[in-house]
Amino acid sequence: MTRRAGDAYPRGTEPTQVDLQRSSSAQVGDNPVQIHNNIIIGAAEERGHGPEQTTRSDGRSQPPQPGPAGRRRTARKHAAETYATAELGGAHRQSSDLQAVLDNRVKENDDLRQEIRRLRIIAVLCAAAAAVVVFAGSVWVVVTFASSARSAPDSSVSASTVPPGPATPSEDALALSEPSAVNRKSLVTSDPLDDRSSGFQAGSLKVNGVRYDNVKHAELLCYVVGNVAEETYQLDRKYRRFTAQAGLGDDSSSSPVVRFTVLADGDPVHTESVRVGEVKPIEADVSGAFRVSLRAEANVDCSTGSAYAYAAWIDPVVE
Repeated sequence: MTRRAGDAYPRGTEPTQVDLQRSSSAQVGDNPVQIHNNIIIGAAEERGHGPEQTTRSDGRSQPPQPGPAGRRRTARKHAAETYATAELGGAHRQSSDLQAVLDNRVKENDDLRQEIRRLRIIAVLCAAAAAVVVFAGSVWVVVTFASSARSAPDSSVSASTVPPGPATPSEDALALSEPSAVNRKSLVTSDPLDDRSSGFQAGSLKVNGVRYDNVKHAELLCYVVGNVAEETYQLDRKYRRFTAQAGLGDDSSSSPVVRFTVLADGDPVHTESVRVGEVKPIEADVSGAFRVSLRAEANVDCSTGSAYAYAAWIDPVVE
């Protein structure tokens, strides 16, 4: 707006002495009102206040222009805004970097938690496997102990409560599942009991075309020992089995039939009948026997004296 002469000056825009001197140097033909306005505008520009509105020389108004102070203020404001914008951008970048670091830390924590969870699962599985092994071992120990207890003899039964019976073999003989060379005894080289033996002698004999060296043989002739021969051996309950072969010497008559008998403590445990030209295996159980006897009996007719037989125990052995 245009200020008229005589109007009051706005606060802070009062003209100074310099302004008045400047106005006095203006041309005489200028408009007094324009001179007054120029004085006011110059004073405002000196003090940093821009004019609200200026009027060109042709009388039309134009937008006000800032003075040097206003331009400096605008520059400072622009610089402050630029600095603030830069600071804000730097803060934003720092915030982005911090967010990235935080995301990485969160990811690492998630991985660590998953690893801990996996280790816990492995620990649980290992503990379960160890428990199964311990349980299986305990079951095995119990089963083994129970089996041993069932197989062990009952020591609580006293000897007085056992009913009397026949003599039993020694513990050493019972413990042997198979005969060994230590408990093997040939009766050919053993000495029989003299008071209970007659007719047999050790030697070799040809039986069924084969000559045998370890033979206990007897001649069953009426004019020698009759038709029976027998020998008895002491076993002392140390043996379980008797084995041998029975046959007749090739010089025997054709008609006799010889009966071979194994006796354990006087009781027959095996009998076999043999003719000339035959060889038969004999096996008898002599477990617990105190003595064993070997008998050969022929059906020779002693009234005529024409028949005879050579009875042979081939390789007689107790085990």
